[in-house]
Amino acid sequence: MTNYITKANRVFAVMWDGHNINELYKFLKPIGFWFEIHENPRTLMVESMTHQQQFELIMGDYVVLDGQEIYTMCHEDFEHVYMVEDVR
Repeated sequence: MTNYITKANRVFAVMWDGHNINELYKFLKPIGFWFEIHENPRTLMVESMTHQQQFELIMGDYVVLDGQEIYTMCHEDFEHVYMVEDVR
């Protein structure tokens, strides 16, 4: 039997808090995504400009950029998997 551990992985992420639309715009626009706010201000629909990927953010969800891959995670899962990097 072989033992395995997970590799350390640096990702970039922004949590949708219902008010940080400018921060999300700066994060998503350079990688080719746009978004629209639904009638419910707690929900945000995000779609790639090529229409190949889309996802819905609910307030508290994270958008995660992992290399070239982008995905969402709920707050609880994100906090379980990732920690803030100390860059002092």
